[in-house]
Amino acid sequence: MSIPELIQILRVKWQKEDYDRVEKALVAREEKLKTKVGQLEEKFQIQSLATIDAEKVQGLYETLFKEVKESGLDKETIENLREKNKELECENLKLLELKNKCEVDGNAVDELRKKVAELEAEKKE
Repeated sequence: MSIPELIQILRVKWQKEDYDRVEKALVAREEKLKTKVGQLEEKFQIQSLATIDAEKVQGLYETLFKEVKESGLDKETIENLREKNKELECENLKLLELKNKCEVDGNAVDELRKKVAELEAEKKE
């Protein structure tokens, strides 16, 4: 049963005004919880993506390093591997910057959602 349905049942037996106030409070709390769950899910998804990308870069780096160790390489191959290593390091830095930016943006979005929820609660009153 939803909150409004439960309140309707109680309203029949008790004072309507009291239950109207209780219903508003419960509905507002439910909305805040739904908003918070949405925020947490979004934050978790962003963090998961950043972690997966960082792991991918680390795996590529380890594979490259393993190739260098296993073979006797000439100067040209070593130079190519150094270039690939630089590219991977740049990619890793970009991912770390993106992760930090996502965290900052996530915090800003959280604050905005709180303000919106407060304004909606004020509007309902």
